[in-house]
Amino acid sequence: MKHVRVARLALLLALVTLSPVLSIDLVSKVNACCPTPGGGYYSLTSVPASTQEGNTVNLVLTVTSASGGTLYQFRFFVKNPASVIFQSPLENYTTLIGQSQFSKSVAFPSTSFAGSDSLLGQFAASVDLVSPIASPNVASSSFFVNIVDSSEHERTQTVTIQASGYNASESVSVSIRTQTTSTLVFSQTSPASLVGVVTASWKIPVNATIDSYMVTVSGTRHFQDSA
Repeated sequence: MKHVRVARLALLLALVTLSPVLSIDLVSKVNACCPTPGGGYYSLTSVPASTQEGNTVNLVLTVTSASGGTLYQFRFFVKNPASVIFQSPLENYTTLIGQSQFSKSVAFPSTSFAGSDSLLGQFAASVDLVSPIASPNVASSSFFVNIVDSSEHERTQTVTIQASGYNASESVSVSIRTQTTSTLVFSQTSPASLVGVVTASWKIPVNATIDSYMVTVSGTRHFQDSA
């Protein structure tokens, strides 16, 4: 089934002044509670905790109090904001005799861990222990995907925009408008790259209005939904 990609929306800034501004830090959530039946404590970290579409996130699993000379097998999962779940191949790690701590890292999305990050919002990550004893959801984390490099900018800074999931060479329009008056402050149309990524940048003028801004990225063709 084919769908029309209409637009991606993101509230961009508030151009900050010397007055305090409210900001939300996007911090990777880590679950490291209790030992599993197979032994060991597990924690999962998303690096980075916030990124732009088209970039890779490393999911780093750290195991402490592990058993030496043991084969550990894991499967990583990522659920996107539309509740579509992607899973990795089986990941293996064998500890040395006397080794009690190790880390295992996988990249998402990647050739070995297929998936899509072409959707704005919070992605949930988790890990199942398959061996030595099967135990689901031994660790969890999350990361945020956006099309802008940061939710807040100051005057004279440059806003970087990056969106993925388009057809190769598809004509894509990028616009930025003020939220209060819908004034157009930036507009660009350019082809997506061969891997379907479109980029743009806007240098904020020194006299830019203090406001929140809306970024819209819209394509012109149909694309095949792989979810």
